[in-house]
Amino acid sequence: MKNTTDKDMKNTTETYPEMVRRLIKDPQDVADSLQQDLLKADAAHMGLGLGGEVLELFDNFLEPDFKNILEESGDVLFYTVGEWLSCRAAEPMPHLGTYEELEVTDNFQTCLLRLAHSAEIVLNYSKKYCMYNNPKFKDSDAFVQAWRETIHFTFMMARIAGYTPGEVMDANRIKLDGSRYKDGYSDAAAAERADKSA
Repeated sequence: MKNTTDKDMKNTTETYPEMVRRLIKDPQDVADSLQQDLLKADAAHMGLGLGGEVLELFDNFLEPDFKNILEESGDVLFYTVGEWLSCRAAEPMPHLGTYEELEVTDNFQTCLLRLAHSAEIVLNYSKKYCMYNNPKFKDSDAFVQAWRETIHFTFMMARIAGYTPGEVMDANRIKLDGSRYKDGYSDAAAAERADKSA
């Protein structure tokens, strides 16, 4: 098969990065869409956070640090709950207390991989809702199922590390509401991360 270069594509005068720039959605269109429905801005924020926190958990893939898993599980939970509140604000969220009796049925690595898969579905549906302006994605049964599985495998990893769902939520509450944002959210508090400087 012939090797291709940037200029072997459909438009022979355009490099690949130039094509990417041309096809990126106009940022003003994105801003206007988010301004019209501010919950989309929340969903985009929560999605960015969820993706980052799930990836941070992969630092524990080969040698799990159980103390770190408690913290990161709480962060994943925060953004996952935030996705529901942003994408399905009109519907009551499934009660997190139902996971207190969760039994461990997988090992840590399997849980982490399944968490990544379910979070990817949540993020994809959230992206399509926010960027493609199509509410069917946030309203789909697939979104709800993936959201539930993201919660499920987050709490199962915590169980493997020796923590209950309640302990995950309490630790995250102490970290965020009791230290980092004790006076409420601000960009300065987010940057300072008071809970990390102690």
